[in-house]
Amino acid sequence: MSKIIQDLKKQIYLKLQDDIGSPKESREIINKAVYTGKDDPGQWSPDAIAIIHCESGIPSGDYDPDIAETWINISDALQDLGHSVFIESINPAVKAVYNL
Repeated sequence: MSKIIQDLKKQIYLKLQDDIGSPKESREIINKAVYTGKDDPGQWSPDAIAIIHCESGIPSGDYDPDIAETWINISDALQDLGHSVFIESINPAVKAVYNL
């Protein structure tokens, strides 16, 4: 697993775990919901670094400004870790991570 995918999963866990479920459940949901762009079964954006499926428990923030702000914080945290990326909503159920 690439460093960006590891860091992404960790940041989602650190910043959204309380909104997802128990620590164990959150890790399971995050691990099942985050794919590399090329491995995404939905093929939403094969050129993306990562795809995040928000249908199975990860809140998308498309209808909640507080969660939307959390996704901005996740993107900022990834940049603070040295990744030149941003997170974009493809639709309310799918987010993509792209290089800047």
